[in-house]
Amino acid sequence: MSRTISSSTTGPVVLGTADNPLYVTSTGTVTSTGSGADGVDGGSGTTWTISNAGKISSASNTGISLGGTGVVTNSGSISGADAVDLRAGGKVTNLSGGAISSTGSSGAGVFITGAVGTLTNSGGISAVKFGVLVAAGGSVSNNQGGAITAGDIGVF
Repeated sequence: MSRTISSSTTGPVVLGTADNPLYVTSTGTVTSTGSGADGVDGGSGTTWTISNAGKISSASNTGISLGGTGVVTNSGSISGADAVDLRAGGKVTNLSGGAISSTGSSGAGVFITGAVGTLTNSGGISAVKFGVLVAAGGSVSNNQGGAITAGDIGVF
């Protein structure tokens, strides 16, 4: 099965296995404004696949938070205190025109922990604290046209 979001949706979007993969089209938005609410939230034990061409945001928490391995492809925008948080490793591909931004004072644009992570960036990643944090090792490729900017550390 799969799930497609092509209109305005109030988050959090809590993923179940029937929602995998998740597609957010260019006309789709997921907006979470509640205290501590993620934009998109996936539990552990599943390899989640998310393709975003729209807008995913959380006013107070994480744009995309995945407890299981994640495969995230972005050509739209993702934002939150942490923008993308993969807690069991995975892969993030930020395509040309894609924007990933952390709005939290101690957050990361992309945070991958728990297992090896891979980031390929051809768009823009920005953060107040960490642009990209790959805690369990892996690789970061910043392609021509890509930019990673942060207040403290661009890539850690």
